[in-house]
Amino acid sequence: MQPTPRAEELIVPAREALAALRRVAAPPEAFDPSSATRRFRICMTDASHITLLPQLLAHVRAVGPGIRLEAARIDEETGQALQSGQADLAIGLVPGLESGFYQQVLYPQDWVCLVNA
Repeated sequence: MQPTPRAEELIVPAREALAALRRVAAPPEAFDPSSATRRFRICMTDASHITLLPQLLAHVRAVGPGIRLEAARIDEETGQALQSGQADLAIGLVPGLESGFYQQVLYPQDWVCLVNA
């Protein structure tokens, strides 16, 4: 059996298309923090800067020395920053956050206020 001239024309484009589909369907590479060199921007509350950021930085330095963390304050632009990819994560209450964002409670928290009589 011999391919037709049209089949001969289509061999290369068809192989390229199939290769592209294989790349799209392939499972993503596993994230390896020890060799990663990217920057992550985390929006967080002032309290998180004090309580969580030092531990987070220590952990990232230990497991991913090439990773850079950029901490930013949560403000009215945080939702847009997350949506556009300018920020990777927000820790804390994000006012005005609309649906479509994955949200998860990290830990229960009670706030205590002390007032002088």
